[in-house]
Amino acid sequence: AKPLEQDVLVGVNVSPLQAGKRSSKELSADLHRYLIRLEQRTGKRPFIYVTTDSWNANFEDTFGFYPLWLTKGERLPRGWSRVSLEQEVKDGTITLTFGGRLEELKSLARKR
Repeated sequence: AKPLEQDVLVGVNVSPLQAGKRSSKELSADLHRYLIRLEQRTGKRPFIYVTTDSWNANFEDTFGFYPLWLTKGERLPRGWSRVSLEQEVKDGTITLTFGGRLEELKSLARKR
């Protein structure tokens, strides 16, 4: 049977990262490899969900071409010039706001 293809977004949450003794260069290289594999397997460019302080402390600024997903009120981390998805949690409800055109959102959800 042919699997169902759905228009969904793909994302990676790196906000809870505990870097330990690994350098920013090592963590960044590992994340780049993972994101490339994820995009190859899903056919979609993944969003990266971060907390700014953790990101700036642990990663290089070489990920700006990936769409950024932040919690509302977070400042931009190094390497990005805009937020693609902004998340707000209020009264147990999560609201995501896309910071671009509808066609851009649709293209991120479709398989390439």
